[in-house]
Order: sequence, then structure tokens, then C-alpha cells
Amino acid sequence: MTHARLGELPPERQEQEICADRRALVAMGFEVRALAYPYGSFDAHTAGIAARCGYAGARGSGRSGGGPFQVATAPAVVRGTGLEALRGYVTGAERRGDAVVVLVFHDVCARCGEYAVDPGVLDSFLGWLAERGTPVRTFSDALAAAGTAGGGAAVATPTGARAPARR
Repeated sequence: MTHARLGELPPERQEQEICADRRALVAMGFEVRALAYPYGSFDAHTAGIAARCGYAGARGSGRSGGGPFQVATAPAVVRGTGLEALRGYVTGAERRGDAVVVLVFHDVCARCGEYAVDPGVLDSFLGWLAERGTPVRTFSDALAAAGTAGGGAAVATPTGARAPARR
């Protein structure tokens, strides 16, 4: 709710943050399935709390994990992240045999902040993914496809494309 570092809060306060956040988003008309732990911060209690609050899964940033509430992600994409680094996240995941690679993009704009990717870099990356036939999905859609809403397994290999139209 306040973008607090959940792993630094006692469980009662985590529950207030997580449940109030989900209720507010649902009240605004959003279909809410996935939680991004603010700052990638969570502890041993956070996953169970997120599940009780109605989330189907969650992820940190640049952390390894397991199961739908500790989904591993590549490092957050920041201002200096270039096309080769983005390609490397994908090809590295393929070499390791990972079924999916989660990439975290905060903002898409040129020189607008630390956690932004340049639109040209993103456009080139999406073109590269399309050329090689790599499927793209939102994190929430991948969770839904994996059936985690009913307590299923971790995120399944994504299928289908959901990328912005190229210019």
C-alpha cells in the first residue's frame, strides 16, 4: 500500500500492507493476481500472507527462489541496461534450461530516471524476441496460465505474445 520494504516489517504490518493494496486495486476495477514485492524485500512470512490476501503469486527483483510466491527474476532493468544485457538474460535462461525468465521494467522513457529503459532499446529487444519467436507474457498472465490461482505449480512456460506494437 505504501511501497514499504515488506521483509523489514512484522507479519501483522505486512498483512495490512499487502491486503489493503490488493483491496484498493480490486476496488479500482483491476484484475489483481500478482504482487511485486517492493524493493524485492520479503521474508519467510510474506509469501503466506500474500496468498491469504488473494494473490496467486509474487516476485522480487534479481532474486532466486522457488514456487509461485518466490519467482526468480533477472536483475531489474535500469537506465544503463542495454540491448546486449537484455538478450543475455534470455539466452542465459535458455542455457540453464529455465522454463521462463522474468524481466522487470519500471518505466519506458529516455533519460527519465534510474529505473527506466530507453524506448529504442526496448523496441530493439522486442523486435529481437519477435524475430526468434520467443513468446512474451505479463507476469500476471503467466501465473494465470500456470493455474496458480488454485494453488498450482510455479510459473509455466509462457505462450502467446503480448508485446506493444512496434513502430
